[in-house]
Amino acid sequence: YLQETYGPDHEVTHYIASRYPTIPPTIQRYKLSELHRSNVRSQITGISTFYIAPKDSVETNLEMAIRLGLAKPDSKVGSPKKTRAIDQYGGREKEAVEALA
Repeated sequence: YLQETYGPDHEVTHYIASRYPTIPPTIQRYKLSELHRSNVRSQITGISTFYIAPKDSVETNLEMAIRLGLAKPDSKVGSPKKTRAIDQYGGREKEAVEALA
């Protein structure tokens, strides 16, 4: 189903949180088509989490945003920004993780 919707080359991020402070999390990027490989499937466990980035960026529906209380009638809707690489921690994220240790 995912390959039909996103295409076989769409990237997904496989994430397993660290269970111990001194061990880094598992963060692996795969194309959807690679998830069929046995060596990739063997990395997936019951505690695996997947992030699937949106296929397309679309503009905010201002009318719906107003109905949901997320915007005011005089709000301006900007163009969608490219999503950042979700599996790459920046300085702010690294500081937060370090503070937990």
